[in-house]
Amino acid sequence: MNRDEWLKARMVGIGGSEMAAILGVSPWEGPADVWARKKGITKEKEDNLRFQIGRKFEGPIAEIYAEREGVKLLKVDGLYTHPDAPLVGTPDRLIAGQKKGLEIKTADPAIAHTWGEPGTDQIPLYYTTQVATYMALLGYDDWDVAVLFGTSDFRVYRLHRDMELENMILERAREFWSTYVVGDKEPPPDSSRSYGEYLVKKYPKNVMPMLVADSQQASHIAELIVVRNTKKELEETESLIENIIKAEIGENDGILSDFGKVTWKATKDTEKIDWEGIARELTPMVPPPLIEKHTTVKPGVRRFLVSPSKIPVKGGSL
Repeated sequence: MNRDEWLKARMVGIGGSEMAAILGVSPWEGPADVWARKKGITKEKEDNLRFQIGRKFEGPIAEIYAEREGVKLLKVDGLYTHPDAPLVGTPDRLIAGQKKGLEIKTADPAIAHTWGEPGTDQIPLYYTTQVATYMALLGYDDWDVAVLFGTSDFRVYRLHRDMELENMILERAREFWSTYVVGDKEPPPDSSRSYGEYLVKKYPKNVMPMLVADSQQASHIAELIVVRNTKKELEETESLIENIIKAEIGENDGILSDFGKVTWKATKDTEKIDWEGIARELTPMVPPPLIEKHTTVKPGVRRFLVSPSKIPVKGGSL
């Protein structure tokens, strides 16, 4: 199964990483992202460099694990589906002769401290949920996670089936799928980019008059103004502290402390060529039809502006 086929197959259910998003434990996306993807409102996540590197390293990490554990691994070519829940998934590897699977990860050494001791089940909750989904799909009681931090820190974590977590996953998957995907109900607004894209597509133009706010809408507006005022104050404080630290760094590379390090280094010089200006100088008398031919109109977009009233809205409860 190639990647395009795999992506298409995933549309019939919720994947392991997507289940983590639905449960609100994913650091990268939320329930609305999954909903928008399943409804065809947004496309599958771009195959960025991080994902590409992860796939390139999957084979070598699997080989290291197999050698150290003395086992034979089976590569999965296809999609497992749960018999009575909208869950799907393709585990990285299965261990031959055992009811056990393997999830393979690459991770930044800077976050290695957020993982527990090797041999334990202390891994980020996002991955715990993903593995629990795979155990539910295959009915396996054990699953290992092999992770490579950088190029030299190789660890293996061992997870055992947690039926309480699994039942919660199954219940939430059924509820999400029947309510939002099959039931075609919009999920509640969240902070995800996908939900913002969905609103832009749903309401591309303003064609109705101004609303008069009810009590709930007025509360939302007041809350937004408070948040923006607080954000502005924090940004000003951030700029002040940043300038103080820059003055302290001076001509040094940076400052190292027990809390972390701050660097202030110059980037390489870059050159920018104004090709449009060159073209205009070379062809000063470009005929209007040619200009029109190469002119495109960018449609206007709806701008979201907040204009606070003169009554001050201060921080605190609303």
